[in-house]
Amino acid sequence: MIAIRKAFAAALLFAVSTLSHAQDFSSIDTLMVDALKAGQLPGGVVVIGHDGKVVFHKAYGDRKVAGEIGPDGSTAAEPMTEETIFDMASLTKCIATATAMMQLYEQGKFQFDDPVAKYLPAFAANGKEKITIRQVLTHYSGLAPDVSLKDPWGLAAPDKAEGIKRAMESTPINPPGAKFVYSDINFITAGALVEKLSGEPLDVYAQKHIFEPLKMTHTRYLPFDKVCGHAKKVGAALVYEDTKAMYKCAEGTWPGTLIPGIAPTAHDDELNAQVNPHFDQLIRGSVHDPTTRRMGSVAGHAGVFSTAQDVAIYAQALLDKLAGRPSGFPLKTETLKLMAQPEQPTGAKYLRGYGWDIDSPYSRPRGDLFPVGSFGHTGFTGTSLWMDPRSNTYIILLANAIHPKGRPPVTPLRGKIATAAAQALDLYTPGSKTATGGEILPGIDSLEAQSFAQLKPLLAHHNNHLNIGLLTNNTGLDRNGKRTLDILTHASLPGLKLTTLFSPEHGILGAEDREGIESSKDKASGLPVISLYASVAARHPKHEDLANLDAVFVDLQDAGFRYYTYEAQVGYFLDAAALEEQQYHHRLDIVILDRPAMPAGTTVGGPLSDAGHDAYTNYMAGLPSQNGMTLGEVARYFNQNKLGPNGKPLDAPLTVVRTQNYIRGLWFDQTGLPWQNPSPNLRTMASVTIYAALGLVETSNASIGRGTDFPFEQFGAPWIKTDELVTYLNSRKITQVRFQATTLNVAEDEHKYPFHGQSIPGVRIVVTDRTRLDGPALGLEILAALHHLYPQQFDLDRANRLVVNQATIDAIKADKDPHDIVAMWDAGLTEFREKRAKALIYGYLP
Repeated sequence: MIAIRKAFAAALLFAVSTLSHAQDFSSIDTLMVDALKAGQLPGGVVVIGHDGKVVFHKAYGDRKVAGEIGPDGSTAAEPMTEETIFDMASLTKCIATATAMMQLYEQGKFQFDDPVAKYLPAFAANGKEKITIRQVLTHYSGLAPDVSLKDPWGLAAPDKAEGIKRAMESTPINPPGAKFVYSDINFITAGALVEKLSGEPLDVYAQKHIFEPLKMTHTRYLPFDKVCGHAKKVGAALVYEDTKAMYKCAEGTWPGTLIPGIAPTAHDDELNAQVNPHFDQLIRGSVHDPTTRRMGSVAGHAGVFSTAQDVAIYAQALLDKLAGRPSGFPLKTETLKLMAQPEQPTGAKYLRGYGWDIDSPYSRPRGDLFPVGSFGHTGFTGTSLWMDPRSNTYIILLANAIHPKGRPPVTPLRGKIATAAAQALDLYTPGSKTATGGEILPGIDSLEAQSFAQLKPLLAHHNNHLNIGLLTNNTGLDRNGKRTLDILTHASLPGLKLTTLFSPEHGILGAEDREGIESSKDKASGLPVISLYASVAARHPKHEDLANLDAVFVDLQDAGFRYYTYEAQVGYFLDAAALEEQQYHHRLDIVILDRPAMPAGTTVGGPLSDAGHDAYTNYMAGLPSQNGMTLGEVARYFNQNKLGPNGKPLDAPLTVVRTQNYIRGLWFDQTGLPWQNPSPNLRTMASVTIYAALGLVETSNASIGRGTDFPFEQFGAPWIKTDELVTYLNSRKITQVRFQATTLNVAEDEHKYPFHGQSIPGVRIVVTDRTRLDGPALGLEILAALHHLYPQQFDLDRANRLVVNQATIDAIKADKDPHDIVAMWDAGLTEFREKRAKALIYGYLP
């Protein structure tokens, strides 16, 4: 065993020495040293893998602090080593239990939507008969976080049966499928399912079918009743005995000599010394999790011990199998994808795979740059693993951060290390040229790359002659800056002929910020440009402009919000196509040349709109302010959910030419595509990000920065008291942003924006964590703050032109807490997500 350990460590060090010269990981050194100084952890081990190789591997600090008694009786500090064995805590859920469940699924032992009680009848107690395996594995079961630990069961001696019994008899705290609640009971239950379906104890199953096949030689459960020598049993825990005796350990046991190499965790604080023989002693060689310890150190939710090297083996094998590369990971690629992609109940807010976390309140180890769609998990002791299939990268932090007790949270450090790793590897940084999963090709580039092959079925349908119109503006460019209209004009596809251009709000050049944009001609091509923003009536395409067309192509960069008019404009063309079919027996195909979502295409938020004040808001009724879709997906949503002239879903002829190599979770500035302002006042990713919030404020009597250097990044009004408002908003502890006092200098020009020619007090919004920002909820906070502080001056009712939800406006007027108002949106958002799921094109995996 020692020889294997040394050989593996040498291999890791060789990999680091041959690769790390190309990257600068000094920021990780700084983060770890600073965390040690701040007392966040006594020590830890960081491993970073990229492109199939370990590129960073280092131990920091101590695994045991001075003053605590070690296995040899010494109170000296013990240095952390790269070979230290850690209590993996809740990483057990994924590495052992969920992996085991997926193997049993492959064997046909269950289906995910089967009730748990089908296999564990006792689980049906107290109203749990309908809870499914899917809900258990994704933490949507409705179960409480843990079984009761208030009485001394299992402390004098482990009692696994009692732990299982308590899980089976637990009472739900929420309806199944309704709410995400991270629950150890879920995985105690999953562990019991593994044993029932496999016929083997969980620790035996994991060793035989997961750890040994992967050659994870330092990974195992440490069952209380299977220790071999060098340990005495004290209550439910083990205490190392430094004897000179030699033991011949039987198969299925584990040597107590492992204990000195294990990082200790905290002091046992379960109840008191009268009922807990191990009370206040340092935990080392026994699992820290109290429920698991009372169950004999083997459970589905905790109990596995491992090293950074072994976790690296697991992570790389998983990423290789997921990508279809040669791998010994003991699952099929198709099965493994179910662990790594969202599998939570349809309509749920937080994203969970089977075991792995994708996007939830526990996703901080993803950092700021790795996209939603990467996945991982944490452990309470200070362990974490995060993996990104697109860039073939993993980040491991193993620490005993709770040793010996009373330390600040280690969660922020996990995210900072992931961000530093992405920066060192030049992954997902804005403007990065590093290829991460293939060059992203928008719809027009995809057409070019495939020699317009996607259009051949349309040509065939229209007798090999396709007269087309194109709805576009300045964003309609390929990756090389060539206009889509020029590409289609000169396409080497016989029968394809571009005859007409349509322009949306802001005109064909995307530069106008006014009503009444006249129709014109494109100077370069001479093609007529029909303005859809000449008047309100003009926004709906006319039959006379469509009668001689076989298809209308759309190439626009959408921003992703209900109040951004490009989405409605696409809907109007779908309406027109349905009407052409029914009233004129004229087939008009709509072809969306799709582009990435600008925000990451993951957040769905805000109130669903009521039927509004005008035709536009009426048309968009029932949609949330932020939809998390690309324009092609929006078109599919409209086609499936909007009613046509016959009272049935539109179902207009629709083709979406998808963006190649795009995954959900990427922000626009991570795609490598050149920036074009999607409209005159959306000039940066910061403005797009904050537009999700300030769009809800836009039609009130406050300025949202139009006419300043930072539109949609700041807001203000003459009646604002800046310091008062900034203090109030910062006191709301919206951790993804901070608010700063500023002055808005609004230009005096032809646009006559609110407060034009004036300098007014205002607030600048600085986003500190865009990946976890709920923009519409931020907008609500701003509306509520303005109403609360300036009820006489702020015209909240005017804001309802874009909020378009009277219940929200009424709740603000009633001074309800914004958190409670956001909760009011949940039912509508759940219903929308269920419909949206059927329209989505892009997944979270490459």
